[in-house]
Amino acid sequence: MKRGIFFISLILFNFCFSKVKDKIYVVTTTQDLAHFVSVIAEDKAEVITLSYGWQNPHNVELRPSMVANIRKADLIVRIGMDLDSWVDNLIFTSGNKKVFYGEVGNLDVSLRIKKLEVPQSKIDASMGEIHIFGNPHYWLSPENAKIILEDITERLAILMPDFKSYFETNKNRYLKLLEEKVYIWKEKIAKINNKKVVSYHKSFAYFCDFFGLKEIATLEPKPSVPPSPKYIKYLIEKLKDEKPTVILHENFYSTKYTDFVSKSVGVRYEVVALSVGGSKEIKDYITLIDTIIEAICKYEK
Repeated sequence: MKRGIFFISLILFNFCFSKVKDKIYVVTTTQDLAHFVSVIAEDKAEVITLSYGWQNPHNVELRPSMVANIRKADLIVRIGMDLDSWVDNLIFTSGNKKVFYGEVGNLDVSLRIKKLEVPQSKIDASMGEIHIFGNPHYWLSPENAKIILEDITERLAILMPDFKSYFETNKNRYLKLLEEKVYIWKEKIAKINNKKVVSYHKSFAYFCDFFGLKEIATLEPKPSVPPSPKYIKYLIEKLKDEKPTVILHENFYSTKYTDFVSKSVGVRYEVVALSVGGSKEIKDYITLIDTIIEAICKYEK
């Protein structure tokens, strides 16, 4: 049924775009997605992001301007997996049926991702902020970045078929560069003897899975639940025993607890961004992964 609805909307979209359109208006829910769209579309799209890399993606403040931007959109690109579910009401309020769920103008790039940490039992509030579809921080794996780029390319080609080869060329160029960087990143990680890491939030599951790192603990006892004194005491004893190489601290959380645990255990912590735009220096995806790799390998020869 959903597949039928998609193809009906595809026919309608092709009719609407029958006259060659030189540029489309794309709205993304994150700055990472805005970057990926810009890489593929270049000057063929005007791209607006609804949130920024320095923000906590779980808690985005909604603004009237977001509705105005969605109202103009030909395409909305979203992370999915409940991370950006805040956009659903904005889409509905905009009244822009082109970007409603199931339409060609609504792209959820999580659909082909191999999900990690999908809950296998009944969820309740005592478990913290659990995402029912699994851990949503999948873009930190370069393998998943490739899937995102492929899906964006395919959807842009549907909306602007006259520029399909243009989009494909841009995608292939970027994927070649990404592949070269992956080789370098994996070489650096391979030189680390201690591959145990800790994070504040459960943000690095896909990153660790891709690079062969072992995430042994988080500062949060449960997702989005601050640590209690009892948990801090337990964590300090655990980390003294397991001796991780680094604590990765997401840049939008307070360092209060991380600083205390770091000093108590004698393990360094590094404040890192999770997204493009997380700091002034991080203007693209490759620089984003570069900075995380460098934070981990900082004192490795």
